[in-house]
Amino acid sequence: MGTTATGSYRPFHGCHAEPPAAVGKPSFPYFNADYQPDDVCRPRRPTIFGHQNLTDSTTYTKDTKTSARTAGIRGIGPYPSSMKPNPAMDSINPAKKRKAASGASDPPRPGGNDDPGNTLPANFSLADLNRLIDRRVAEVVEAKTLELTSRVDGLQRENERLLLRCESLERSVQVLKREGNWDYSVPDVPRSHWLEQGYDEEDAEEAEKLIQSIKEGTCDLRSAVDVEAHFGCETFILSDRVLNPHLEQLANAIQLSERISKLNFFNVQLDEHTLQMIERSVRQKGLAGLYLGSNQFREGEGVKFAVDVLNSNRLVDAFSWSGNTFRSTEDACKLIDTVLEHPKIKDLVCGLH
Repeated sequence: MGTTATGSYRPFHGCHAEPPAAVGKPSFPYFNADYQPDDVCRPRRPTIFGHQNLTDSTTYTKDTKTSARTAGIRGIGPYPSSMKPNPAMDSINPAKKRKAASGASDPPRPGGNDDPGNTLPANFSLADLNRLIDRRVAEVVEAKTLELTSRVDGLQRENERLLLRCESLERSVQVLKREGNWDYSVPDVPRSHWLEQGYDEEDAEEAEKLIQSIKEGTCDLRSAVDVEAHFGCETFILSDRVLNPHLEQLANAIQLSERISKLNFFNVQLDEHTLQMIERSVRQKGLAGLYLGSNQFREGEGVKFAVDVLNSNRLVDAFSWSGNTFRSTEDACKLIDTVLEHPKIKDLVCGLH
């Protein structure tokens, strides 16, 4: 062992040291830059390196004195209870949160312990995966297509309803412009006309009752909000040109009315022009009942009238086709299909011929 020198100079074993410095000046140990012997005294101050970074030749051994000095230093330990890592801080650490989020969104791996429904078998090939993806895509596309088709159908029905409503309003405006101050000015038909047409006195009287019912119904439609319109008589009356002005007044009154709950024609024949005129007027009027009885339509104009009225009034819950004939099987199928497809009809009376 060397002799202790004056000042701060200390010899080191195995090291070449410089002579002591002058009195009053600091002294420092000297080592060659390329020479670091294994037996150099390791500093007792803690370093930034943990024991895991030490070489095998200088394995760190825990010393009670050293441990006391290094207590609480991160990476060296031991930690006092007041300085132990706080798990709550890890929950707000951005890096750990990103790691946890990426781990949570990882796709299921073959043979894993995730949800069995989402786990692929270990022998799942790339071709199997492609087929699975194609099937899933096809299912999604099919479901979306059905949804869009349903929405398009609903929009088309709504569009048709609005178009009918616009047409109805336009016709109402035209009627109002044409009439001005309205008054039922159509003259009565003399009884002699009916007698000349081959009706007897009793039948001619019934024809006059028919015209009276049309006149009264027209006035009611002009003044009331909701009307049940019934037009007919006890004796069958053929279509006649003298009836057209009265039926035109009736169609205009229906057009201007807010709502007509029931429309009933019985024992009266209506020609194609009259039926078309009434059908246009009755659109979007909240019709709940349509009754056609013993009208003896000449061709298929009666079926067309019934089909058009039912299609434009989806609230009809009662329909009667009693005592009327079909001129063809096609007409019968057309009316039957319309009734079956109607969403509201539950009271049906049909005497098919």
